[in-house]
Amino acid sequence: MRRTDLIDPAEHAALAQPIRSRWSPRARRLSVAVDLQFRRKSSEEWTEGSITNISQSGVLFTAPAGLHLPRHAALELMFEMPSQISGQPHSQVLCDAYVVRSTPDGRDHCSIAAAILEYKFLHSQQPAVSPPSDEQAAPAQPEPFATNSTASHRRRFRPRRANR
Repeated sequence: MRRTDLIDPAEHAALAQPIRSRWSPRARRLSVAVDLQFRRKSSEEWTEGSITNISQSGVLFTAPAGLHLPRHAALELMFEMPSQISGQPHSQVLCDAYVVRSTPDGRDHCSIAAAILEYKFLHSQQPAVSPPSDEQAAPAQPEPFATNSTASHRRRFRPRRANR
């Protein structure tokens, strides 16, 4: 191979530019089978689902097939964080998330991918009084994980910016 001409300066500048790619590595996913409860931000009713896999940035879960969640719908998710991620067993979390995609799987469920925006760990509420004696009727137990409990850790996820 032999060069016959000098390289044009404009062509040289174009060749020197790095090729930009939109690809970025995905967060490591952990395959789990964890039950979750979720609801739209505007709803009062929680729906049951099951997490298929989870990563630092989001979850993939199954929900009843009749449920339609449009893309970018705001959600609240409540589930037990796997100990492989949190380092502690029985770590209940409440997440703010949004729907990335929702696809029916052809059976009685649909798969929903949700990106996590923010999460906080929930603590169980312990009664402040001693347990009642046998003669007294036991009062109704408080909800084990209330949404207004204090958070021990709070993290806000920031969406990745596309390299342009």
